[in-house]
Amino acid sequence: MYMEKFFTVIFSTALALILVACGGDEEPEQVDGDVNEDSGEIEQDIDLGFNEEDIPEVIATVNGQELDRDLYIALLQQEANNLLMQGVDMSTEEAQNYMNDAKRENLEHLVNEELIIQVAEERGITATEEEVDAEISMYLDSMQIEESQLNEMLDEQGLSMDDVREDFIDLVLRAKFIDEEISTPDITEDEIEATYEELVANAGEEIPTLDEYREDIEQYLKSQKEQEELNLIIKDLKEDSEIERFV
Repeated sequence: MYMEKFFTVIFSTALALILVACGGDEEPEQVDGDVNEDSGEIEQDIDLGFNEEDIPEVIATVNGQELDRDLYIALLQQEANNLLMQGVDMSTEEAQNYMNDAKRENLEHLVNEELIIQVAEERGITATEEEVDAEISMYLDSMQIEESQLNEMLDEQGLSMDDVREDFIDLVLRAKFIDEEISTPDITEDEIEATYEELVANAGEEIPTLDEYREDIEQYLKSQKEQEELNLIIKDLKEDSEIERFV
């Protein structure tokens, strides 16, 4: 579990909405208000660090393609809910600064993802049925749920498996684009050991051995280097794109 803080899972619109709607298993600490037993969300009006009414229907356009606000709001709700689950007072300056950063970062993330999908489609990159099925299976395994449970969650949100499938197609396109554009980085033993030492220093308790973590650490370092290379690619794509932001 110590490695979890290093990894960011990229969820598409339907998946992020599901996560926000379903909430978590734990209730927020020291927060007044009722918690909806079905969704896990807090029903009382609480300062979440943003106001939905201030967010326009279209948050940005990327080469003429509109990005609606649904996923943006869902991601911000997820950020706020994570803080509430930790018992964070959302009225503090630290929490407000965190949410302000989250607004900027999530907007830019959505713009970046749209750019990648657009370029992938322009290059004729496609996703086969088998690849999409495999991606869905990986998601179900990672969330430790059955497809029937996912269908139930989707139904509660007025969504269908077809909606989710479209989102997984984008995930496959993104992965294929990255495979084509980014070379597999080399990871040295020194880098692995330094990362493990950082884990030990930050854990605050005894953790498994380096050998047990080696594979996870190596994958993290590869992902980190790939992301750095991807950021450079996205920077170039932005220079050749027309992007307008409205939040």
